[in-house]
Amino acid sequence: MQDAFNIEGSGQAGPLRRKVPAQQLDLLIERLDSLPALPEAVTEVLNLVSASAGPEALAAAVGGDPAIAARILSLASSRCPDRKPGSIARAVEVLGPEGVRSGVLGMKVLEKTDAGGLDYVQFGTHCVAVACASELLAEALQTRSTAAVQPPVAYTCGLLHDLGKAALDRCLPGSYRRVLSAVAAERGNIARFEHEIIGADHTVAGRRLARQWRLPVCVREAVWMHHLPHPPRAPYARTQAAPPVSQSELADAATAALKNPVLVVVVQLADAIARRQGLGFSGNYTFAQDTEALATEIGLTGEDVAAVADALPARLEQRPAPAGPSGPKKTGRAGELLYRSALAEAGAELACLNEELSESADALVRQAEALKRLGDLIERVSPTTALPKLCEEIARMFSAIISIEPSQDRPVCAFAACDDNRIALAVRACAHDTSTGGEAIFRFSPSAPVHPSPPEGLCPAGPLVRSLLRDDQTWSDLIDIDNYTCLPLISDGRLVGGVLLPGAVAASGAQADLLVMLARITGYILSAAGGRSRADRLAEKLALVLQHLDQARDALAQSQALAAVGEMAAGAAHEMNNPLAVISGRAQILSGSAKTQKQRDAADLIAQKVEEISDIMTDLMAFAHPEPPRPRAIAVADLLTGVKNRFESQHQHKTDGPVVDISTEP
Repeated sequence: MQDAFNIEGSGQAGPLRRKVPAQQLDLLIERLDSLPALPEAVTEVLNLVSASAGPEALAAAVGGDPAIAARILSLASSRCPDRKPGSIARAVEVLGPEGVRSGVLGMKVLEKTDAGGLDYVQFGTHCVAVACASELLAEALQTRSTAAVQPPVAYTCGLLHDLGKAALDRCLPGSYRRVLSAVAAERGNIARFEHEIIGADHTVAGRRLARQWRLPVCVREAVWMHHLPHPPRAPYARTQAAPPVSQSELADAATAALKNPVLVVVVQLADAIARRQGLGFSGNYTFAQDTEALATEIGLTGEDVAAVADALPARLEQRPAPAGPSGPKKTGRAGELLYRSALAEAGAELACLNEELSESADALVRQAEALKRLGDLIERVSPTTALPKLCEEIARMFSAIISIEPSQDRPVCAFAACDDNRIALAVRACAHDTSTGGEAIFRFSPSAPVHPSPPEGLCPAGPLVRSLLRDDQTWSDLIDIDNYTCLPLISDGRLVGGVLLPGAVAASGAQADLLVMLARITGYILSAAGGRSRADRLAEKLALVLQHLDQARDALAQSQALAAVGEMAAGAAHEMNNPLAVISGRAQILSGSAKTQKQRDAADLIAQKVEEISDIMTDLMAFAHPEPPRPRAIAVADLLTGVKNRFESQHQHKTDGPVVDISTEP
């Protein structure tokens, strides 16, 4: 934690001369990510992790320094927010050795220049002593079965009960030196001077810090309430008659609304025992708590308290003794160097990890940009988009993804392989935020398969494109295919198109995988568009076939009608020949016996009309029963010319239709 987090260094000389507003204190607490740890404690934890020590030894080492314990407990609580570990052993189990190592390496080692007014060696000894006393009291409660307090949890709460003092010393070192000097001069209560000089005592600062670090509720309550003058009445007190409860006690209990009142009283009692025995120093000189009253509150006796006080020195000896820059040990500098060596090693690992994360981040950025471009493509096209237009949009997308700026001389192209043995080529050239597109149609080579299976990923464009085109077809008027790179677009293992990129484009690793993925997706889009185009062409052909079928149906109906008429005429002619012969004979008789010219002309007219009817009947008979064809010789050139004229008249609307030339020998 640097002095930049210290408001005392801003516009003031020396410590604060006025109280800190509550909002300012909250800001300082929020910016406090950890407390400084003693170098020997850090070294011991790192050595145990390196030696693959068991969880019990590692938890004991972590529990030897309040700063390390708070850091590990905070990290474990963040990892398990729904079930926060209440003990150091459980926190070590949650994080594991490597998690503990990373957490410790992320802390600052206490140096002489960092020390404020608080003696961290004596302060650490006091915290460990209170933790051991809390553990002994919890064990005593378990033997009496009067309260459900777990000794490891009690140890953790006792170790961190004065967390707020270290926080104030780090945030406001100059002001806290004034607090400690005033307390030492008047041998008074440290909380009162904290209020007078800073505006808040260490219990409030510790509570806010514990909440900021998401420490368990039991730790928060112990940090906040361990100096409460009248502790709340514990629900696990002895069933025998308890001392009368004053109105202030009931008010405090209602206000506190503690979830672990017995644990708070245990920490209060442990703090009093440790300070009365002079184990370490926390900056406080008063003894406001009545140990007998506190013991009675949780169901213990004076003998129990005395037994705990007697056993406390031996229990404290079992814990690692804190030592630091001002301590008696001579290994502080060596421990600090070992810590710095471990920190450098961790820094190298973090640098490698940071490089990997940077590469991953760059890959994610490229993927996000590619997906955005793909989304733009999908928005700009529709099921009715023509293949050349779709090719142009595909060329636009890949030129943006690969960061190629096309030009008229070096455009980015895309082509679609069609099932009707053609290639639709769309050319895109950009200059000054404007784009122009060109289109050309080329045929596949008859000897080449319609859908070859090229390898996925970037490849030289020349060999692939030439394998698709006829020998007499080139793209030399548009691009130099030998100086292009092709990204084949594959769908269901078949080539459906490709993207032609100017120059030698190369990609590796994540970028190559990204291009392959985009090529597959674009291939599916192009395949669907090609399928839609083929469906449109089939629908048009079907409509034309239906028209021809309708015309054939009309012709057949007409032919059938004429055949029926012919059959009817043949029968009628056969039946009418006899009456016509009679009429013709009578007309001739009348013409010979006529007395006047007028009668003779009338008889001749009758005979003439009978002859005309006979001719009509003869024609009907010929239609119903035509004569068989009679072969005759004709000129071959005349026959072929007639066929050519009919063929060209039917296909004259096709610009690329076949051309017929006729050449015959004389």
